[in-house]
Order: sequence, then C-alpha cells, then structure tokens
Amino acid sequence: MMKIQTRQKLYHRLEWLVLTLLLLYATSMLVINNSGKLLVGFIEDQAVPYVLKTDDVAMGCVMAEALTLLVPSLSQINASPYKLAVMFDFLSGSCAEFKANEEELREMERNNHPNEVSLCLNNL
Repeated sequence: MMKIQTRQKLYHRLEWLVLTLLLLYATSMLVINNSGKLLVGFIEDQAVPYVLKTDDVAMGCVMAEALTLLVPSLSQINASPYKLAVMFDFLSGSCAEFKANEEELREMERNNHPNEVSLCLNNL
C-alpha cells in the first residue's frame, strides 16, 4: 500500500514537472518569436529609412556590418527578413565602393596628382 502511494506521488510530481517544462518552452518560444518580429519591424520602419536619409556613409557602413549576419538568422524564428538582407548587402557593397574611392584619392594625393584628385572629388 505504501509503495503505491509513493509511486502515485512520484507520477504526480513528474506530471507537474513535464507540464511546467512545456509551459516554459511555449512561453520562451512566444517571447523569442515576438522579439524577432519586433526587431525586424524596428529595423525596417526606423533604422533603414534614417540611414538612407542621412549623408553619413560611416553610419550606414557600421549598421550594415553589424546587422548583416544578425538579420538573416531571424528567419529561423519566423521573422522573414529577406528584404533587409538584400538592403544590408547593398549597403555593404556601397561601403566597399566608398572605401575604395577614398583609398584611390589618397593614392593620387601621395603620387602628387592634384588635378586628378580635384576631378575625382567633383565626380563624387
């Protein structure tokens, strides 16, 4: 009789443990899913338009470098950030082109070609 009661208590505790773990899992998935959607929404609605309006190339470069790997990883939690991934790849490419132009101007200055430097600056 004692073994049956002990066994029933054990099963009862295991049931509560399983239910508690399932509730924690469901809650954590809900929080993670909503956080991903919120982050993608904020980036689409606030960060990208702000960066595109400004003339600060360095800020766009830093944002693209920081979020290029983060945003596509959110697709695993139903956030669908593919438009943002394309935008950040475009920004990263623009940054690389801007840095290459800056380096080319520095090289021209080092080689004492002031006429070509002023011509390049007028084309930017």
